[in-house]
Formats: sequence, structure tokens, C-alpha cells
Amino acid sequence: MSFLFVLACLGVINGILIGAYRLLKPQRKVQDIYLGGLLIVLSIRIGKSVIYYFSENVDLLILQIGLSACLFIGPFYYMFLKSVRLKEKKPGRADLILLILLFISITIVGFIYPYRHFPAVWNGYIVFVIYAFWSLFILMGIVQYVKVLRQSGFSCFVRDVIALNSPY
Repeated sequence: MSFLFVLACLGVINGILIGAYRLLKPQRKVQDIYLGGLLIVLSIRIGKSVIYYFSENVDLLILQIGLSACLFIGPFYYMFLKSVRLKEKKPGRADLILLILLFISITIVGFIYPYRHFPAVWNGYIVFVIYAFWSLFILMGIVQYVKVLRQSGFSCFVRDVIALNSPY
């Protein structure tokens, strides 16, 4: 067992613990809930990658769980930034419905087409849909982030970063 594996596992465990703390702390805000969910699904995804990288015979269920967690990364990221911008007091009904529908959908797909028996389906269609969904919500999250920056008075910040990183 290498030092890198231990370090990576510690990172995954810390991410899950901090995410669980954000979800379960007594006086939490909506932002805490979404950030906690984001940390947990990111940690699951990273944990899958750590196990896959360091293990020769990885159970395909672990890969399925890791890929399933990817479906939630984009929505949690978007919902977190939206809740920061709107200063929401409680989780939105549409947000909760979306998360429930995603969970039900990926669970049904996972039972009908388990990764163990249908890796070609997962590596083709399902992964494409997951990554497309993830990307869509990341783009929507970036829009929310720019709005947060503008509300905070950092409207010139984005322009300055682009200007400083431009090769011309």
C-alpha cells in the first residue's frame, strides 16, 4: 500500500465527513445542505477513482456507484451557487424534486442495466448522458457564479482575470 493511496483515502474520508457535517449540523443554511451534498458526491466520485487506480480487481459495482454520483455533481454545484445568490432560506421544491427524480432514475437504470452485466451500455449511452447532464449544470452554475460576483461588486474581477490570462 503506497503513501499516495493512504493520502487519497484520507482526502475521500475527510470530504465525506465534512459533507455529512454540513448536512447534519444543527443550524444549517440551505447553502450548507447543497455544499454538503456536493462534497459527498465529489468524495464518492474521487473514492471510486482512487480504488480503480490502485486496485487490480475492482468490483464493477464500485464503478457504477462512482459514475452514478457524477449525475449529482452538476446539480448540487448549480443549486449551491443559486442558493448563495438568492440567499434562500429553505431548499426549493423544484430542487428537491430534481434530486429525487435523478436518484430514482439512476437507481432504476442501475437495476435494469447493472454495470457488471452491461459495461458497454454504461460506457456508451449512460456515461454520455451523465456527462452531458453534469456539463449542462456546470455551465448553469457558472452563470450563477458570475451573477454572485456581480452582486458582490466584483464585476470587473472577471474581466481582469481574462485580461491578465490573455496571451495578447
